[in-house]
Amino acid sequence: MRIGLGCDTHRLVEGRKLILGGVEIPHDKGLYGHSDADALIHAVIDALLGAAALGDIGTLFPDNDMKYKDISSLILLEETARRVRAAGLEIENIDTIIIAEKPKMAPYKQMMAQKMAAALGIDEKRINVKAKTNEKMGFTGNEEGIETRAIALLCEKSLAERFVFREIKKDEAEEAAEIERICFPPNEACSRKMMIERVSAAPETFLVAEDRTAGKIAGFLNGIATDEEKFRDEFFTDAKLHNQSGANVMLLGLDVLPEYRNRGLARELVRIFAEREKARGRRALILTCLDNKVNMYEKFGFTDLGLANSAWGGEEWHEMRFAF
Repeated sequence: MRIGLGCDTHRLVEGRKLILGGVEIPHDKGLYGHSDADALIHAVIDALLGAAALGDIGTLFPDNDMKYKDISSLILLEETARRVRAAGLEIENIDTIIIAEKPKMAPYKQMMAQKMAAALGIDEKRINVKAKTNEKMGFTGNEEGIETRAIALLCEKSLAERFVFREIKKDEAEEAAEIERICFPPNEACSRKMMIERVSAAPETFLVAEDRTAGKIAGFLNGIATDEEKFRDEFFTDAKLHNQSGANVMLLGLDVLPEYRNRGLARELVRIFAEREKARGRRALILTCLDNKVNMYEKFGFTDLGLANSAWGGEEWHEMRFAF
């Protein structure tokens, strides 16, 4: 379980709509801000981001970016929920409070909960809205502004709950090529043409992790099978070297999109891939990596064999072996 706290305050000014929880409330003043100034949703966003350790609302939606000028905060809430789920977390419940002398919030609380629940993709019963005055004390009591607070409880989903692990489909070659472009610098990434040829020639030595919620590939591990024992750069460029019954698999890329990193997905891809290939009777997985990745692959179970016979991308590579 992870808990996050959020709070927000906005000044009340003439000439602005008063919007709280996505609901427009009749009043002679509204909240001043860059977006629609929905202080309640802003507190909820900060609570969610805090629980997920994803920063804060000002970093994610800066108030000097014109694309957020007068934007509905419900849109920002939807994007926050997407990022929370991409981090492997689900919303258990949210509790909120509005501190305002006027207007009375009671007639609108249920509608606020409904609007926010719809934006978050959760049941309305998982979000609660309370309201109170400040007994005419302070800036809220003097009707100078409105304060909001929120607390969010998140739970972590297991990788098996979040992702489907499976072979790649041939019509996903373009998506895989785009993920490769995002994950690696140009001198290291394989080309679109190479990826398409690889998916066509060796789909059985691809393992993809599909995000069950988003329905997209979050990451993949791919290679080609061979009886050869040493890595060479031609494995990157020539998919025809794939031998379905080969004793070893030359791994050609472990790709995880940035928003899915630091959650154990890379390790899980390696674990499942290794179990699958061992069951197929392979002897080893072999790859090359840069010096700064050696420690990571050692933690995954690989042994560093020293410098590889590879000049891929004009860099110096280590050869790593995972023996069964």
